[in-house]
Amino acid sequence: FAEDYLPDFFQDILGVHSGVDYVDAPMFAPDDSDAFALARESGSDYYLLIKPSVFPAGIQVSGELYASRTGTLLHTERVVREGAEALSRSLWALQKRIAGLFPLQAKVLARRFRTAVIDRGRMDGLEIGDEVPIYPARAGIIRSDGLGILFSESEQLGLFTVEALDDAVAEGVISGGGFFDRVSVGDIAVWQPEGYTDPPSALSEFSSLYRQIRAID
Repeated sequence: FAEDYLPDFFQDILGVHSGVDYVDAPMFAPDDSDAFALARESGSDYYLLIKPSVFPAGIQVSGELYASRTGTLLHTERVVREGAEALSRSLWALQKRIAGLFPLQAKVLARRFRTAVIDRGRMDGLEIGDEVPIYPARAGIIRSDGLGILFSESEQLGLFTVEALDDAVAEGVISGGGFFDRVSVGDIAVWQPEGYTDPPSALSEFSSLYRQIRAID
């Protein structure tokens, strides 16, 4: 029962967070090594192991977030709830903690002169005055040593400042980027996750071969 129920139930709950996309249906893995193999095959950026433990008064649910490319454990959360509907309440609390760990990306939908519209809004946590860096659509790689997306300094095209928004979209002004304005429709504004820290300098330097591969991918 738990094999069929828990993954689907949690995905439905986590689905309220619009910054998370799924590459496959939720799956049951008998152990951690099988979970890593399934994640690698799926082509996902991250995978989450959900491990419930029942005790007489309630339930504990742990969530372990891993990088799919390397199997590195990035973050662990544990939630304990007692009483009625302990399972659903614990999964809901876990969802709220896990959702904030992912980087949020917004696509530039339209622009006119220095004004642009992106496809994230109030429901995604944006507020007027927020400033977000803009990068080319296919820039950056998912970090394997921590949470967030890794960009080189030269990839930033400009800065998007939110001036107006509704639930689904935001309008703002593009600044920076030097003399030539390189921001185009389809480029992305990226919010790094809560608690993001800069990587070691060795990880922030991309080789010329990497850039060539990203250009033709």
